[in-house]
Amino acid sequence: MNLVIAHSTQIAFAVSRALNCTDRTENGDYTNDTGSIVITSVEPSLVEPAPYQYYAGGSDFIKTLPFIPTRYLYGIRAYNENGKFKVSDEDKSTVIRLHALVEQAAEVIFASNNGSEAQALFAILCQAAKAGCRTSRMWLTTLSNRSITY
Repeated sequence: MNLVIAHSTQIAFAVSRALNCTDRTENGDYTNDTGSIVITSVEPSLVEPAPYQYYAGGSDFIKTLPFIPTRYLYGIRAYNENGKFKVSDEDKSTVIRLHALVEQAAEVIFASNNGSEAQALFAILCQAAKAGCRTSRMWLTTLSNRSITY
């Protein structure tokens, strides 16, 4: 199975129409009649920069920070609860669902119309979903059927 992770629901819909994936799964993903392609989407804000309170111990004031460790720059979005940053149950379930899809996939394709920021999103999603399979990227400049099928 090939898994296509779209950067938005609009891109997922356009890719599903271009690849003739009109069937829907129980999770709302698009698939074809043989199940060889699954198209899903994630919210663009699922992976976002961590707030500076995350690496300042929950404080709103930072005296000096000579650098920000790269592992804290971006991640699955978290919210502040009593000074501790937690990932919501909905976001955890999204990552678990992606992990289950990635385990079944022979190749994971990320469809996006954004630039390097979307590529970083894809890398973080693959890391969070523990993608151990082949990955590639579909960079869409237009959502026409001709460009997507090409």
